[in-house]
Amino acid sequence: MDLNVAKKITSELSKAVAKANNGNTPTGDLIGDSPDKRRKDDMLGLAKYVKQQYDNGKKQIEVALFSRNSVPRIIISGVGPKNDMISIKYNAYAIRHWDIESINANMLIPAGIRISKIEPCEVLPSKTGVRFVLYVDSV
Repeated sequence: MDLNVAKKITSELSKAVAKANNGNTPTGDLIGDSPDKRRKDDMLGLAKYVKQQYDNGKKQIEVALFSRNSVPRIIISGVGPKNDMISIKYNAYAIRHWDIESINANMLIPAGIRISKIEPCEVLPSKTGVRFVLYVDSV
């Protein structure tokens, strides 16, 4: 669902609740700008991370998108083949896969690189994000 639609629905719901409670409930946009701000911050963070990884020679980068975590990392723990504890860490971003177009146009292409392909891999077992592989090329 589009964030603007969610804000409008929230606003209408808050008005209905306030009316039912004789005006004792705050009304208006209860979502605010924090999802928009986080998305913009995460778009910038992903662009910086992609640029850093590309400069280090990586052309395939694994990240988690659609992050539901409040921290920018998703850690999955498990047991390895030798019964040893292992953990996998993914940088996590609260952005959608179609935000990649904006990241390319506004941040990466001016820096001489672009994400040329994205490959969805799996919904992470913690259900806090989706693992993607990003393929990066020079422009």
